[in-house]
Amino acid sequence: MDYTVEKYLEKKALFANFNVYKNYDFVSQKDSQVEIIAIVIPVYMEYPYFYKTLLSLQDSLEYVKNPCVFRVICVVNNKKDDSSEIKDNSQKTVKMLRNQDKVYFLDDKLYIDILDCCTEGFEIPSNQGVGYCRKIGMDYALKIGAKVLVCLDGDTLVSKNYCSVLLDFASKKNPYAALIPFKHQTAESLDQRNGIQLYESFMKKHSSKLKKTGTIYYQTALGPTIVCSVKAYIAVGGMNQKLAGEDFYFFQALVKNKGTPLEVLDSMVYPSARISYRVPFGTGQVISSICGKTLNSKEQLYKDGYPNLAYKIIFEFIQYIKQCCKKKLSSGELKPILEKKLPEIQLFLQDEEFYILWEKLLVNNKKSENLERAFHCWFDGLKIIRLIHFVEESLNPES
Repeated sequence: MDYTVEKYLEKKALFANFNVYKNYDFVSQKDSQVEIIAIVIPVYMEYPYFYKTLLSLQDSLEYVKNPCVFRVICVVNNKKDDSSEIKDNSQKTVKMLRNQDKVYFLDDKLYIDILDCCTEGFEIPSNQGVGYCRKIGMDYALKIGAKVLVCLDGDTLVSKNYCSVLLDFASKKNPYAALIPFKHQTAESLDQRNGIQLYESFMKKHSSKLKKTGTIYYQTALGPTIVCSVKAYIAVGGMNQKLAGEDFYFFQALVKNKGTPLEVLDSMVYPSARISYRVPFGTGQVISSICGKTLNSKEQLYKDGYPNLAYKIIFEFIQYIKQCCKKKLSSGELKPILEKKLPEIQLFLQDEEFYILWEKLLVNNKKSENLERAFHCWFDGLKIIRLIHFVEESLNPES
């Protein structure tokens, strides 16, 4: 085992209490000598949707020509205080995965590891959720010697070239991390179809506008779109354990560590467009909101998008900072420039203690390119969203 992997497992791995089952009897000597690509899937209330996901992966394997092993790590989970309906759903999923006679998607390149985090005595803690389960699966993948870790969801389908593209990524000399483009599946009802189209359009327009600002955090990263090498995973300290939004924070950590946007792979994933309340926020909640099932207040935002002024301010802010990085201006020199050029965000910068931080960045980064990179580590995706909301509130103070 690689020393860095061993050190990560010793210091940061999540050693949760779970049963491990496999729907294969052995890994051949031939397979033990090729690269392992681990596809990690948290499975919560996904039966029977999950069956389609596995069949989609099976179809994709037909296009893989080179030797490899795909380990599909299914983290089937529920909490002790979940309803009997949820627990029954988990048990049906485990039974389906363990029943080799009926699991006709098994193939000589696809091995399924079932991490049972749902049976009594093995449930996940009541205060944990999808981030915790992704981490369980990804840390387990390190233990079994995976080279590449892939995030997927239990209700997401994949394109025909999905597995072959993953193998191409794993075969690179020094793969880091990448994103796979997404397009949501067709929803069941007209309202849901309109809702997901509206939301997806909003996300992609937002990403396009952010790209023009010069930020390195412009890409949209949903859970099932993220791929990374083991080296990249360890470098960012592994997956976080957030109840929701774990994909956003993991993606952001990968971008910060690299210092540039992530590579985009030539494949596609198709997340579900169904209404769901499995996490505190996410696509399922948004569709419910747009369809009027919960709140209607967000619908106008998805129609109109964030104000263009916000993107203009972000662009100008980044450009002024670039110039200041080249000149190595102090806070005393930088503040009058920004007060004159961007007076509308001075309160935001003060609240964020930006000028105090700038002095620290100057001390710790002697080269201008390092200073600019350090600035982008501070002005990350979360900070950008906070600035956008600040601008929104300044335009609509009574909203």
